[in-house]
Amino acid sequence: MRPWLPVAEDFRIANVEGERSNPSSMLTFYRALIALRRRHPALSVGSYTSLDLAEEVFSYRRDDGDDHVAVLLNLTSDVRRVALPSALVGARSMLSTHPDRTLDTGGRELELAADEGLIVAIAKGS
Repeated sequence: MRPWLPVAEDFRIANVEGERSNPSSMLTFYRALIALRRRHPALSVGSYTSLDLAEEVFSYRRDDGDDHVAVLLNLTSDVRRVALPSALVGARSMLSTHPDRTLDTGGRELELAADEGLIVAIAKGS
């Protein structure tokens, strides 16, 4: 059967089978993102609150019952330092586009890598 769209020249190495076995592939990332969305109702049905944390960082909070999540997206090709509101201090990283991201936001400031997207779990009561 002939495909109706042109096939990339590197199809023998750049394919689903190769992506499936690569822990840093886009396929693996999207699967983790979908699984996270299924586990956290705040990401799909929660209320939306815009957060103004840093210039050129699109950030928002989603809340549903006891499920509280924040999403931070660095829209630049430069590192951005983000001053965290008290609700996000100590938030736990759930997923990042940068696999070397530490699991805890720690202090009052967070550094987002260039083009990084980060989803964090906010502690209950914050």
